[in-house]
Amino acid sequence: MAYNILIEDIRVWKKDCASIPRDRLQLVVRKIYALEKDPWANNVQVKQLKEYGIADFRLRVGDYRVLFNKDEDTKTIQLLRLLHRSKLY
Repeated sequence: MAYNILIEDIRVWKKDCASIPRDRLQLVVRKIYALEKDPWANNVQVKQLKEYGIADFRLRVGDYRVLFNKDEDTKTIQLLRLLHRSKLY
């Protein structure tokens, strides 16, 4: 069950990625690829967000969070933001 990964706003995504150390960013990219293969795998820490207006789900990668929406009908994952946890909540 593979999903297509889409980035909603590439400018915002690049800005978010620019503030992350390179080694952490590589780890985030690996987790996103794992998310693409199977969003509910045991090694992928996904949580459904309740009453959070921006996104429906978040992916936890160390101290960073990837906010995304998932569409089961079209099998797409729409990446929204990549932020440090202190700036997210």
